[in-house]
Amino acid sequence: MSNISVTDLTLRNFRSITDMTWHISDLEPGLIFVSGDNRLEPTLGANGAGKSSIFEGLVWTLYGRTSRNIKTPTLVSWGQSKRSIYGQVRVIKDNISYVITRSPSVLTIEEEGEETGRTVVQSDIDNFLGLTFESFIWLVYIPQFGVRFFDLSPTEKLSLFTSIMEDVVEKWVRYAERAKTRATEIVNHMNDLNQDKQRITGLIQGQDTREQRELSRTFERTREENIEAKERRILHLKDKIELARDRKINIIIPEKKRNDDLYTKTRGKLENLDSIIATDRTQQQEALVAHTRAIANRDSLINNMTEFEAMQDACPTCTRSITGKEKRRILDRMEAEIERARRFVDKMYVPLERANAKLERDAAGALGLRDDVGRLEHDARQIARNLEAENRIIDESSDEIINLKADIKALKSQRNVHKDLIKKSESKTRFLSRYLRTLEAELEENNKELEAVNYWKKGFKDIRIALIERALKELEAYVNNNLSMLGLDNWSVTLSIDSETAKGKVKRELAVMITTTDSDEQRTVPFDVWSGGEGQRLRLAGTLGLIDFIENYNNVAFDIEVYDEPTTWLSNVGISNLLEALAERAEVLNRRILVVDHRDLASMGEFTNTVNVIKDDNGTHIE
Repeated sequence: MSNISVTDLTLRNFRSITDMTWHISDLEPGLIFVSGDNRLEPTLGANGAGKSSIFEGLVWTLYGRTSRNIKTPTLVSWGQSKRSIYGQVRVIKDNISYVITRSPSVLTIEEEGEETGRTVVQSDIDNFLGLTFESFIWLVYIPQFGVRFFDLSPTEKLSLFTSIMEDVVEKWVRYAERAKTRATEIVNHMNDLNQDKQRITGLIQGQDTREQRELSRTFERTREENIEAKERRILHLKDKIELARDRKINIIIPEKKRNDDLYTKTRGKLENLDSIIATDRTQQQEALVAHTRAIANRDSLINNMTEFEAMQDACPTCTRSITGKEKRRILDRMEAEIERARRFVDKMYVPLERANAKLERDAAGALGLRDDVGRLEHDARQIARNLEAENRIIDESSDEIINLKADIKALKSQRNVHKDLIKKSESKTRFLSRYLRTLEAELEENNKELEAVNYWKKGFKDIRIALIERALKELEAYVNNNLSMLGLDNWSVTLSIDSETAKGKVKRELAVMITTTDSDEQRTVPFDVWSGGEGQRLRLAGTLGLIDFIENYNNVAFDIEVYDEPTTWLSNVGISNLLEALAERAEVLNRRILVVDHRDLASMGEFTNTVNVIKDDNGTHIE
């Protein structure tokens, strides 16, 4: 049995819990009272302090939902980010420590000694704990508003009961199926034996072995021909592999290396030339700007001269008079400036023309290199296809050789039944008759085995039913044991499967009947008629009995049980009986049993310890 101890619980932004770490292992095993103090709303007393939230946080961390199937988004503390909710549980399983951590997006488990936890899915946690969510709610945390075992419908009780026992009883179903399969195999074998019997009878009637000898020779000749053909095929494939390897090693791989080297060099040249072209464009732009400026200066001088020639004998700006001789001298000077500007324009055109020519040459070179790169890339793809083709030839041929060798081995080991038939024919009627008697004896044995298998096919189903009934009695014993511990000494529970309807049909369901003895008078009634404190005691007995039953059949034991508000509808005497039963259970099992209740139970039971849950401005925490 796997023993699991819950040692630490950390919750952040879970309901009213802002940030809390609880070292559960600090509590000694025994009966522990979990009380509450709502300091934000003192009139509520212990209610609303967040006692249940702590244990719902444990359930959420392990299974991603609460006992009432509330999912993550609605569990985040008010005003906090949905991504901020966080839970961590440390457990010890079979003396090895593990940490299970959950956030809205990540679920991890970390074994002691590991540097980081590994990401898992919920089914991994279920397998690790040995319990599904539903089993955990029945076994470890019995929530305040959860439905008790006895409250389920008869069909639901049977479904839960058989699901717990599934691994134990279903193997008998498999055994019955195997018996059925074996019966089919025996029938088929008996058909084969009857066919052999008819064949041997025919051989007895005619002992001519010439046909069998010819068939034997044909068989051997055909086998040798097949073996030789396959060996020739193997030699051909080996040559094919050798040729493919030769082409691969001596042609394709060197060609690939040459192409890769040339591609690297050509690519380098192209990148270098692209850099040069970028410089050429810059120089071209600079030369174009200089040439354009020279043209603009020349045109400006020409315009000035044209305007000056159009002037009269007086300056239009200062109205000073200008003589014709003076005007001619100015015009000559302006013509000289214009001529110098024209020569400068021609001079600036030379570097522009050179830059254009160099850019054109380098661009043409780059275009050629790009064509070379494209061709080399095309060649590389073709080389890769060629290499893949040769590898495929090698792999396919190697696989075919393996299959051919297996075929040859099978052919060599193939039995020549015709030789056996010849020997049997040579033994004539006596030998064949003996063989015929052997077949008849084997048919008789198979017939006996078929009868036995059909017997066990039904027997395995009967065993399954018997196991369920025995387990039902075991559950019944667990429940009745807890009844006496809860103060119902003269009470007993009877569990039964199958009941007959008014029309005589059998219903598959689990019924709970309660027998009471009062003044030597017994009365047996269904559980449903009980209510109030007595009904609650019966529910608790059923819950405790189911816990023991699940533990036994799941082969897993937790060191903690949590009962949330179990005293509902119980009188003070009923509460005392319950606490005494739980205290004894905690002592016998060396287990921490926590009772969460809004009542002040400290004076009503012998508690080993008390856990005070406080809710104040800092949220819910343990004092």
